[in-house]
Amino acid sequence: MASARRVGSAFASGSSSNDRLARFPDGYPVRMADMDFHLGDGDVGFYGHARIAISIREGHYGFVTCGLMGNSAEEAGRDVGAVRG
Repeated sequence: MASARRVGSAFASGSSSNDRLARFPDGYPVRMADMDFHLGDGDVGFYGHARIAISIREGHYGFVTCGLMGNSAEEAGRDVGAVRG
């Protein structure tokens, strides 16, 4: 029987937006969304924004994320704006 354990920080909160269905060049679907989140582990916490994509093909799955983190939600938002610039 498989067991699970937490490694590292856990998401304290998160919300998604811009959820949409896209397609790979071969036509296979992929779900994409933006995610704003807060990672917390005791007294240490970071805010962040990520663009995520997940796809499931038969018995395999793929998950890709590109994220930015900062000391506040505002800082993470500024970083995202600079990247999108």
